[in-house]
Amino acid sequence: MPTEPKASYQLKVTLSGAMEDMAHPEHIAVREWCGEWFDPDFADLEQINADLAERDDWFPEDPEHGAPPASDFQGLSPAQVHELLQNPLNCPSVFNPLFDAGSVNELLDTAPIIRMARVLVEAMKNKGIRLTGKGNLPLKHVKAMVEAGGESMVAPMARYSPIRSEEHVLAVILTRVLLEIAGYTKKQKGVLSLKKTAEARLEKKGWLMVYRDLLSTAFSRLSWASMDHYDGLDEIQYTAPFCFWLLSEKGEQWRPVDDYLEDMLKAFPRLPLAAYPVVYMSDEEQARSALRSRMLTLYQLLGLIELDPQHARLRDEGGQRMRRTALFEGMFVGM
Repeated sequence: MPTEPKASYQLKVTLSGAMEDMAHPEHIAVREWCGEWFDPDFADLEQINADLAERDDWFPEDPEHGAPPASDFQGLSPAQVHELLQNPLNCPSVFNPLFDAGSVNELLDTAPIIRMARVLVEAMKNKGIRLTGKGNLPLKHVKAMVEAGGESMVAPMARYSPIRSEEHVLAVILTRVLLEIAGYTKKQKGVLSLKKTAEARLEKKGWLMVYRDLLSTAFSRLSWASMDHYDGLDEIQYTAPFCFWLLSEKGEQWRPVDDYLEDMLKAFPRLPLAAYPVVYMSDEEQARSALRSRMLTLYQLLGLIELDPQHARLRDEGGQRMRRTALFEGMFVGM
């Protein structure tokens, strides 16, 4: 008869001792973990097999159990995809890291976030901006940023309902938050101001450095889930840079947005599995909708894509198209 491994025997002794001895320091923890009773020699094989079968239903591992198909990375190797997703602004095996800073500088103002950031930074100089009681920007600064960014793009609902607060304009919130997370601004005693170090950095490096900092912050530190009301689907934030590759390959001409969403789901078929089940929308429909509301919203604000029509009604979303911008090409294509 085979002897029991020493480590397994010692574990049984320890658990049994802790269960039976109320004075044992681990007594309460072990009772909570093991339950009301513990028999180290008991094994219910039928229950174990039933539990394993249930696990297989919840976590399929092969095509016979409905696992998503293999990923399609549109010509990229898994190593290149890993590099792209880890640092989309520094992935030399995917994009040439050298670019013409002069030509890119000339295109920066095509990005709504830069036009809005310029207005905010200018307003913060000297004494800063006193925030409202809720910690929001005063309405006059919100309206100035919306005007700079382009109302039809950054605040399309303003034509139906007047802007009454920063809370109603996502583009303004994202611009302010990204500047703060990137280390350019600070809030102190109800005043939003430009950091001295950031002001010096801006004067020395210029707005191209600000733009790159905002890009990096958007991918590494901003919570994309704050842009909508979908639960779960956090993986979108980490897989979204793959769309850069799709735009570099296909984005020269107008193409349906749905084509890009389809390519994203082919490359990352497990994205829908992170959605919380709801009766009115499938997991895949949730993933598509969240990709639109997060990735495309942010990419347009950053000036990387154009949408046609810019804002599509829900029933017309299937006809919406997009293409990359000249700023995108300056950053990621033909360098």
